[in-house]
Amino acid sequence: MTRAERARDLFFEGCNCAQAVFLAFAEDRMDRDTALKIASGYGGGMAGMRGVCGAVNGCLWPTACSAVLPTRTTARPRPPPIRRSGSSRGI
Repeated sequence: MTRAERARDLFFEGCNCAQAVFLAFAEDRMDRDTALKIASGYGGGMAGMRGVCGAVNGCLWPTACSAVLPTRTTARPRPPPIRRSGSSRGI
């Protein structure tokens, strides 16, 4: 089953559009409940305002997560945090 097919099935199971797409891509990186909670406020656009499509948001988050969250099958140590010198206020 492709991720697109999985997202469609999740949508028909009752997930909102953002949850369906996010969960289809994030299932191998986090548990279902966590993924559903993360994406819950983005169905129907951000905060339900019909602006940025929830499905678009749902497909962008796994890309960001892949940089910091290991898959369940290929767990690897996280890279060290980026340390910045100077003021955090940009002064």
